[in-house]
Amino acid sequence: MKPLSPTLRHALAAACCSVVAAAHASPVSSDTTILGANFVNGTSSYTEGLDPLGASATFTAGPSGRTFQKKTQYGYTGVGVSGGRTGDEIDVGESISASFTRALQLQRFGVNVLFDGPEYGDWNEVAQIRATLADGGYLFGLLQVTSESSASWWVDGVAMLGSSVSPLAGALARDGYGGAWEVSNPFGDVNITGLEFTALQSTVCSSGSCSNQSDYALHSLQLADAVQNTRRTNLVPEPQSAALVGLALATLVFTSRRRRQRADR
Repeated sequence: MKPLSPTLRHALAAACCSVVAAAHASPVSSDTTILGANFVNGTSSYTEGLDPLGASATFTAGPSGRTFQKKTQYGYTGVGVSGGRTGDEIDVGESISASFTRALQLQRFGVNVLFDGPEYGDWNEVAQIRATLADGGYLFGLLQVTSESSASWWVDGVAMLGSSVSPLAGALARDGYGGAWEVSNPFGDVNITGLEFTALQSTVCSSGSCSNQSDYALHSLQLADAVQNTRRTNLVPEPQSAALVGLALATLVFTSRRRRQRADR
Protein backbone atom coordinates (compact mmCIF):
# COMPACT_ATOMS: atom_id res chain seq x y z
CA MET A 1 0.00 0.00 0.00
CA LYS A 2 1.41 3.39 -0.98
CA PRO A 3 1.95 5.95 1.78
CA LEU A 4 -0.65 8.69 1.99
CA SER A 5 0.22 11.89 0.21
CA PRO A 6 0.73 15.09 2.27
CA THR A 7 -2.53 16.44 0.86
CA LEU A 8 -4.49 13.38 1.98
CA ARG A 9 -2.84 13.37 5.39
CA HIS A 10 -3.88 17.00 5.84
CA ALA A 11 -7.44 16.18 4.78
CA LEU A 12 -7.57 13.26 7.22
CA ALA A 13 -6.37 15.45 10.10
CA ALA A 14 -8.93 18.13 9.30
CA ALA A 15 -11.73 15.59 9.06
CA CYS A 16 -10.80 13.99 12.38
CA CYS A 17 -10.73 17.36 14.12
CA SER A 18 -14.12 18.25 12.71
CA VAL A 19 -15.59 14.91 13.76
CA VAL A 20 -14.20 15.14 17.30
CA ALA A 21 -15.53 18.69 17.64
CA ALA A 22 -18.96 17.57 16.47
CA ALA A 23 -18.93 14.61 18.83
CA HIS A 24 -18.19 16.85 21.81
CA ALA A 25 -20.70 19.56 20.87
CA SER A 26 -23.43 19.90 23.48
CA PRO A 27 -26.49 17.96 22.28
CA VAL A 28 -28.49 19.42 25.16
CA SER A 29 -28.94 23.09 24.31
CA SER A 30 -28.93 25.81 26.96
CA ASP A 31 -32.66 26.34 26.50
CA THR A 32 -33.69 22.74 27.20
CA THR A 33 -36.41 23.48 29.72
CA ILE A 34 -38.68 21.00 31.48
CA LEU A 35 -41.94 22.51 32.70
CA GLY A 36 -44.06 21.34 35.60
CA ALA A 37 -47.09 22.16 33.46
CA ASN A 38 -46.19 19.22 31.18
CA PHE A 39 -46.51 16.58 33.90
CA VAL A 40 -49.64 14.42 33.91
CA ASN A 41 -51.94 14.48 36.92
CA GLY A 42 -52.47 11.10 38.56
CA THR A 43 -49.24 9.52 37.30
CA SER A 44 -46.24 8.68 39.48
CA SER A 45 -43.54 8.89 36.81
CA TYR A 46 -42.78 11.29 33.97
CA THR A 47 -39.99 11.02 31.38
CA GLU A 48 -38.92 13.73 28.95
CA GLY A 49 -36.36 13.34 26.15
CA LEU A 50 -33.53 15.86 26.10
CA ASP A 51 -31.72 15.34 22.80
CA PRO A 52 -31.69 13.23 19.60
CA LEU A 53 -29.03 10.92 21.08
CA GLY A 54 -31.51 9.50 23.58
CA ALA A 55 -30.65 11.36 26.78
CA SER A 56 -33.68 11.76 29.03
CA ALA A 57 -34.82 12.87 32.46
CA THR A 58 -37.22 10.74 34.53
CA PHE A 59 -39.17 12.21 37.44
CA THR A 60 -40.78 10.21 40.25
CA ALA A 61 -43.28 11.26 42.92
CA GLY A 62 -42.56 10.19 46.48
CA PRO A 63 -43.22 8.55 48.79
CA SER A 64 -44.35 5.36 47.07
CA GLY A 65 -48.00 5.39 46.11
CA ARG A 66 -48.20 9.15 45.57
CA THR A 67 -48.83 10.76 42.19
CA PHE A 68 -48.21 14.08 40.47
CA GLN A 69 -50.74 16.87 40.89
CA LYS A 70 -50.34 20.24 39.19
CA LYS A 71 -51.12 23.56 40.81
CA THR A 72 -51.70 26.93 39.10
CA GLN A 73 -51.71 30.25 40.89
CA TYR A 74 -51.35 33.74 39.44
CA GLY A 75 -50.67 32.26 36.00
CA TYR A 76 -47.76 30.06 37.11
CA THR A 77 -48.22 26.28 36.96
CA GLY A 78 -46.02 23.88 38.90
CA VAL A 79 -46.26 20.23 39.85
CA GLY A 80 -46.63 18.84 43.34
CA VAL A 81 -47.52 15.53 44.97
CA SER A 82 -50.94 14.15 45.85
CA GLY A 83 -51.91 13.57 49.46
CA GLY A 84 -50.07 15.19 52.32
CA ARG A 85 -51.07 18.50 53.85
CA THR A 86 -51.95 20.32 50.63
CA GLY A 87 -52.70 17.58 48.08
CA ASP A 88 -51.09 19.42 45.18
CA GLU A 89 -47.72 20.69 46.44
CA ILE A 90 -44.47 19.18 47.69
CA ASP A 91 -45.02 18.99 51.44
CA VAL A 92 -42.62 18.01 54.22
CA GLY A 93 -42.10 14.25 53.81
CA GLU A 94 -42.88 14.33 50.07
CA SER A 95 -40.54 14.65 47.12
CA ILE A 96 -40.15 14.85 43.37
CA SER A 97 -36.96 13.11 42.24
CA ALA A 98 -35.26 13.39 38.86
CA SER A 99 -32.67 11.04 37.35
CA PHE A 100 -30.74 11.74 34.14
CA THR A 101 -29.41 9.10 31.76
CA ARG A 102 -26.10 10.96 31.62
CA ALA A 103 -24.42 13.80 33.49
CA LEU A 104 -25.86 17.28 32.95
CA GLN A 105 -25.60 20.74 34.43
CA LEU A 106 -28.49 22.57 36.07
CA GLN A 107 -28.55 26.11 34.74
CA ARG A 108 -31.63 27.25 36.64
CA PHE A 109 -34.78 25.99 38.32
CA GLY A 110 -38.09 27.58 39.24
CA VAL A 111 -40.63 26.88 41.98
CA ASN A 112 -43.98 28.47 42.76
CA VAL A 113 -46.37 28.91 45.71
CA LEU A 114 -43.38 29.31 48.05
CA PHE A 115 -44.26 32.07 50.56
CA ASP A 116 -42.64 33.98 53.42
CA GLY A 117 -45.66 34.06 55.72
CA PRO A 118 -47.98 34.71 57.28
CA GLU A 119 -49.80 33.93 54.00
CA TYR A 120 -51.83 30.73 54.37
CA GLY A 121 -50.44 30.21 57.89
CA ASP A 122 -46.90 29.59 56.63
CA TRP A 123 -43.63 31.06 57.91
CA ASN A 124 -40.61 31.56 55.63
CA GLU A 125 -41.10 28.38 53.67
CA VAL A 126 -38.02 26.29 52.86
CA ALA A 127 -37.39 24.22 49.73
CA GLN A 128 -34.53 21.73 49.73
CA ILE A 129 -32.91 20.63 46.47
CA ARG A 130 -30.43 17.76 46.63
CA ALA A 131 -28.10 17.33 43.65
CA THR A 132 -26.50 13.94 42.97
CA LEU A 133 -22.98 14.53 41.67
CA ALA A 134 -21.63 12.65 38.66
CA ASP A 135 -18.43 11.81 40.54
CA GLY A 136 -20.26 10.68 43.68
CA GLY A 137 -21.72 12.46 46.67
CA TYR A 138 -24.38 15.13 47.03
CA LEU A 139 -24.85 18.87 47.33
CA PHE A 140 -27.75 20.24 49.37
CA GLY A 141 -29.31 23.55 48.38
CA LEU A 142 -31.80 25.48 50.52
CA LEU A 143 -34.17 28.11 49.16
CA GLN A 144 -35.88 30.13 51.89
CA VAL A 145 -38.23 33.05 51.31
CA THR A 146 -37.34 36.10 53.44
CA SER A 147 -39.88 38.68 52.22
CA GLU A 148 -42.52 39.04 49.52
CA SER A 149 -39.80 39.97 47.00
CA SER A 150 -36.62 38.28 48.28
CA ALA A 151 -35.31 34.82 49.08
CA SER A 152 -31.99 33.28 50.10
CA TRP A 153 -30.12 30.40 48.43
CA TRP A 154 -27.43 28.38 50.21
CA VAL A 155 -25.50 25.30 49.15
CA ASP A 156 -24.19 23.16 52.00
CA GLY A 157 -24.74 26.07 54.36
CA VAL A 158 -22.93 28.80 52.41
CA ALA A 159 -23.92 31.30 49.74
CA MET A 160 -23.13 29.84 46.30
CA LEU A 161 -20.75 32.09 44.35
CA GLY A 162 -22.31 33.10 41.03
CA SER A 163 -25.84 32.02 41.97
CA SER A 164 -28.81 34.36 42.16
CA VAL A 165 -32.47 34.10 43.15
CA SER A 166 -35.32 36.39 42.13
CA PRO A 167 -39.13 36.35 41.94
CA LEU A 168 -40.61 35.55 38.56
CA ALA A 169 -42.41 38.44 36.87
CA GLY A 170 -45.21 39.71 39.08
CA ALA A 171 -45.19 36.58 41.24
CA LEU A 172 -44.58 38.11 44.67
CA ALA A 173 -44.84 36.06 47.86
CA ARG A 174 -48.09 37.74 48.75
CA ASP A 175 -51.57 36.36 49.41
CA GLY A 176 -53.22 35.69 46.04
CA TYR A 177 -49.99 36.06 44.06
CA GLY A 178 -47.75 33.34 42.69
CA GLY A 179 -44.88 33.06 45.16
CA ALA A 180 -42.78 31.97 42.17
CA TRP A 181 -38.97 32.08 42.25
CA GLU A 182 -36.10 31.33 39.91
CA VAL A 183 -32.60 30.31 41.03
CA SER A 184 -29.89 30.78 38.40
CA ASN A 185 -26.64 28.78 38.39
CA PRO A 186 -27.74 27.00 41.57
CA PHE A 187 -24.85 24.51 41.86
CA GLY A 188 -22.22 26.22 39.73
CA ASP A 189 -20.58 24.17 36.99
CA VAL A 190 -20.71 20.77 38.68
CA ASN A 191 -22.00 17.82 36.65
CA ILE A 192 -25.02 16.06 38.13
CA THR A 193 -26.99 12.90 37.44
CA GLY A 194 -30.04 13.54 39.59
CA LEU A 195 -32.09 15.96 41.68
CA GLU A 196 -34.55 15.67 44.56
CA PHE A 197 -37.02 18.40 45.53
CA THR A 198 -38.48 18.26 49.00
CA ALA A 199 -39.66 20.66 51.72
CA LEU A 200 -38.16 21.32 55.15
CA GLN A 201 -39.67 22.53 58.38
CA SER A 202 -39.52 26.30 58.63
CA THR A 203 -36.92 27.71 61.03
CA VAL A 204 -38.95 30.90 61.54
CA CYS A 205 -42.34 30.44 63.17
CA SER A 206 -43.98 32.83 65.62
CA SER A 207 -47.20 30.92 66.25
CA GLY A 208 -48.87 27.59 65.67
CA SER A 209 -47.26 24.35 64.59
CA CYS A 210 -44.02 24.57 62.59
CA SER A 211 -43.77 20.86 61.79
CA ASN A 212 -45.19 21.04 58.26
CA GLN A 213 -45.42 24.63 57.12
CA SER A 214 -43.25 24.45 53.98
CA ASP A 215 -44.83 23.45 50.70
CA TYR A 216 -44.38 24.46 47.07
CA ALA A 217 -44.55 23.20 43.48
CA LEU A 218 -41.82 22.55 40.90
CA HIS A 219 -42.25 25.06 38.09
CA SER A 220 -39.30 24.43 35.73
CA LEU A 221 -35.78 23.11 35.16
CA GLN A 222 -33.29 24.36 32.58
CA LEU A 223 -30.53 21.89 31.74
CA ALA A 224 -27.31 22.00 29.73
CA ASP A 225 -24.80 19.39 28.67
CA ALA A 226 -22.10 18.52 31.18
CA VAL A 227 -18.68 20.09 30.77
CA GLN A 228 -16.16 17.35 30.04
CA ASN A 229 -12.66 17.18 31.46
CA THR A 230 -10.61 18.57 28.55
CA ARG A 231 -7.41 16.66 29.32
CA ARG A 232 -9.22 13.36 29.68
CA THR A 233 -11.25 13.71 26.50
CA ASN A 234 -8.16 14.72 24.55
CA LEU A 235 -6.29 11.61 25.69
CA VAL A 236 -9.13 9.09 25.66
CA PRO A 237 -11.87 9.75 23.09
CA GLU A 238 -15.39 8.77 24.06
CA PRO A 239 -16.79 5.73 22.19
CA GLN A 240 -18.97 7.93 19.98
CA SER A 241 -15.97 10.06 19.03
CA ALA A 242 -13.79 7.04 18.26
CA ALA A 243 -16.48 5.54 16.04
CA LEU A 244 -16.95 8.75 14.10
CA VAL A 245 -13.19 9.19 13.63
CA GLY A 246 -12.90 5.62 12.37
CA LEU A 247 -15.72 6.20 9.90
CA ALA A 248 -14.04 9.35 8.62
CA LEU A 249 -10.71 7.54 8.15
CA ALA A 250 -12.31 4.60 6.36
CA THR A 251 -14.21 6.91 4.01
CA LEU A 252 -11.15 8.94 3.08
CA VAL A 253 -8.94 5.88 2.58
CA PHE A 254 -11.58 4.25 0.37
CA THR A 255 -11.90 7.44 -1.69
CA SER A 256 -8.12 7.63 -2.07
CA ARG A 257 -7.88 4.04 -3.31
CA ARG A 258 -10.63 4.57 -5.85
CA ARG A 259 -8.81 7.61 -7.20
CA ARG A 260 -5.53 5.67 -7.53
CA GLN A 261 -7.29 2.78 -9.27
CA ARG A 262 -8.80 5.14 -11.82
CA ALA A 263 -5.43 6.82 -12.36
CA ASP A 264 -3.73 3.45 -13.02
CA ARG A 265 -6.21 2.46 -15.73
